[in-house]
Amino acid sequence: MEPTNADMFGWLKQIYTIPLSEVTKIVGLDGYFFLRHIIFVILICAIIAVPSMSVLIPLHVIGNGNENMSTSLLEKISLSNIQEQNKIRHVAHVVLSAFSMCLSLFLFDRELTTYFRIKADCMFSRDEIPGSTSTLLVKGLYPEYLQEKQLVSFFSDAGPNSNNIKKVWYNRDYSALRKLAQNRERIVNKLETQEMWLLEKSMGIGKTNLGDYRNNNKDSKIVGNLWREYLQKEDLDRMKGKKGTLFTWLKGELSRLNSQIHLLQSQSESLPLTASCFIQFKDKLSCFIASRSLGIGRHITPGTHVFDKIHPADVIWNNLTVAGWIQNFFHTSATALNYLFIFGWTFPVALISMFTQAELMSQWMPQVQWLVHVPQMSNVFSSMISPLLVSALTSQVPRMFRALARLKGFPTNTLVEMDVQKHLFLFMFFQLFVIATLATGLPSLLQKILLNTNEGAITLASSLPRASTFFITYVIANNLTASGSVLLQTSQLSSYCWLKYFAKTPREHFNAIYRCATPEWGSIYPLATNTCSIGIAYALITPLILPSVIIGLLAMYIAYKYCILYCYIPRCMADGDYYPRAIFQLFSGFYCQQIALLGTLLVSQQPILAGMMVLILVLTGIGHYTLKQKFQDMKTRIPLKINKVDDEALHHLNLSEGSTKNGSFATAEYESASTSRDDEPSARNSIYVPSTPDSVFSTTSEATLVNDKAVIDIFGSIAQQFENLSSIQKSFVSSQFFEHPLSRLSRPCVWIPKDKNGVALDQVDEMQRLFPNLRASCHGAEMSPDGTLVITSPPPDVDITIV
Repeated sequence: MEPTNADMFGWLKQIYTIPLSEVTKIVGLDGYFFLRHIIFVILICAIIAVPSMSVLIPLHVIGNGNENMSTSLLEKISLSNIQEQNKIRHVAHVVLSAFSMCLSLFLFDRELTTYFRIKADCMFSRDEIPGSTSTLLVKGLYPEYLQEKQLVSFFSDAGPNSNNIKKVWYNRDYSALRKLAQNRERIVNKLETQEMWLLEKSMGIGKTNLGDYRNNNKDSKIVGNLWREYLQKEDLDRMKGKKGTLFTWLKGELSRLNSQIHLLQSQSESLPLTASCFIQFKDKLSCFIASRSLGIGRHITPGTHVFDKIHPADVIWNNLTVAGWIQNFFHTSATALNYLFIFGWTFPVALISMFTQAELMSQWMPQVQWLVHVPQMSNVFSSMISPLLVSALTSQVPRMFRALARLKGFPTNTLVEMDVQKHLFLFMFFQLFVIATLATGLPSLLQKILLNTNEGAITLASSLPRASTFFITYVIANNLTASGSVLLQTSQLSSYCWLKYFAKTPREHFNAIYRCATPEWGSIYPLATNTCSIGIAYALITPLILPSVIIGLLAMYIAYKYCILYCYIPRCMADGDYYPRAIFQLFSGFYCQQIALLGTLLVSQQPILAGMMVLILVLTGIGHYTLKQKFQDMKTRIPLKINKVDDEALHHLNLSEGSTKNGSFATAEYESASTSRDDEPSARNSIYVPSTPDSVFSTTSEATLVNDKAVIDIFGSIAQQFENLSSIQKSFVSSQFFEHPLSRLSRPCVWIPKDKNGVALDQVDEMQRLFPNLRASCHGAEMSPDGTLVITSPPPDVDITIV
């Protein structure tokens, strides 16, 4: 992707000129379908806004019949302005409700069909790393299927060509190896921290002491003894421990852990098997037949599940070893906690709002009693602390849902994000729409119900129009704030600013600077979906809310398109699986819209129109169910004309795009359309291999970059497509593609930056001489004379990593 223009608003022009089809080539289908989702909901809101604003606003404005009544502008253009004598005008609302629902059902059906077309075309026209689209993950295997022969026999009964199994990877229990690896990582971090401390202490030694001496004397042992003599006594005492120097103990512990881990890796075949495995088929057609015959995510035998489109970078390896009954227990408990958060979140918010009042705080915190005697400070304190605490608490909601989703034992991050998408939308829609709507008219509602039941019903029916005035400004303010936060990358910026306080070693600096933002689609999709649902719900009550929603969604589109193109680096691809769920979640807005109109018609005593509204509501439910069934049917269809050439042979022969771009559905109705593809390799879905670029970036104690282009140069030079690797690298990646990462974990390399006094080189020589099974290197990092840490390449122990 070309960088943006240098002028202030050049990035806006470039975002506008880049077509949406280019996003697929850069970040895959996930980013493409999210931007398409925003455009789709903007289209729906615009289509509904045209007749609603042109018809309903005039009816609402002249619906009072009394020009002398003091009514605000927003109330004049809302449904509440129609008085009893003009209630016949509600016919327009019923007609527009039916029109908007029928049109939306048509658009939903067409969009889901387009989704499957694009997905099938992209799946069978792009180059894939071998096995990513022809592999199944099976969880909950019975003990008799833990042998490959019985497993092949089981799949041979699933359907034709479903037994073309190429390779099977059985998962094993690596819990002991995992603990050792975690301990080793901790020891490496401590050792590198101590080495940096030593370098910082030796920076005070002048050039005349050691620098010139090293230029004339190449004996590292002599120099090593000399730099120790120039250290202060208290520094030497810190290097010592109860059992010799701290450095010697850390190196010895690292050597011991290396030997133990290597021994366990060599004996991995003796580790106990878990009830899960990866099954790679010879071609995509066989994988599709096997997966669709068994039913994705359904029980093939009690307690057994099958998942397709598995990529190793997407797998949560720890969840593959959890026993079935434990997973069921945690899944049930986490689901209960999900709904407890959704429907019980108002209680902690109410408690915070109550206990942050100065009067109550002074009773259980005597230290703040002085606030009660200063009314101005008390008001400021109460108005600031409560919103800040509520905002901080609410910002953790996506993390809570994500932690609960991981607790459920999902085998992939994609399934975790889809679970977050489901429950986070319910949380946002219920807490923001339902609670805010009811809270607007709740005080007067309770008062009038006690005095007059009929008056209370009228107040309840009018709570939606009053709440709409709040949402008109909320959707703009909230989306502009969220879009600004996304554009500024506040989380990444804050972590970068705090780098000087936490990062000490070159590895920590490298990881902190390289830690690019990863799109968490489970918490991104509900933002647009919830905004559109609120707009749909209030579209016929206050049509002016639709322009506000469109403005907010446009700001969101600009912000996320920029971040998707220039900031986000996805770790795994879900091929747009979040998109259909986001479309179906839009039905919640239509249901609320129709229920609100039904309540208004019942309160205004219009039984005929209320009966018509009930019919529309029932037909909406039938249309929703029919569309859901059609979606499930399309989901299980097998694309035809799949090229049966083996994945490795496909890359080896370097077949042209046209020979693979012929995925279509089994029915002529869903015949796939071809789209052009660019052959340029994508840096977002690639294989990283070690490399040493010429450009560098540096970080000082102030954590500043020498130049902005350096990070791009470092990672751009080590990103390669699978097709560009050598045959040996291809064979290596293919054979170890679905092996557990711990089984192929290499020895870490202690990364020490090279310094002017040669202390780092002495430490590396000493480490490799006294501990032969340790790795240490100064390659790629250097400490400049002024204390600046200059990094020219990734850590030396970076292995071939599939991202």
